[in-house]
Amino acid sequence: MSKTVEPVVLVETTIQVARIVAAPQCKARINRLLTSATTRYVTTGYVLMEYQRSLIADFAHVHHAFHQARTMGEALRQVFRGRRTFRARSLVRCG
Repeated sequence: MSKTVEPVVLVETTIQVARIVAAPQCKARINRLLTSATTRYVTTGYVLMEYQRSLIADFAHVHHAFHQARTMGEALRQVFRGRRTFRARSLVRCG
């Protein structure tokens, strides 16, 4: 009698971030796949650290800049000249 082996798939940072910020159709597809009963999905502590370092830190930086600024222009200057190296892609992700 042989045991059925359940496939195990690593869910890396790109997928974890897309689960939060992607277009609704993409998020729905990802969540549909991750709730599949035929595959076991796992992630790592390193992926969590990358997620926090990128997505969470970007949101916090943008929030802080807009909270401190008096105008939209001032906020954008703070975002791109602040203590974090900030890319336009990060701002789009936060918007």
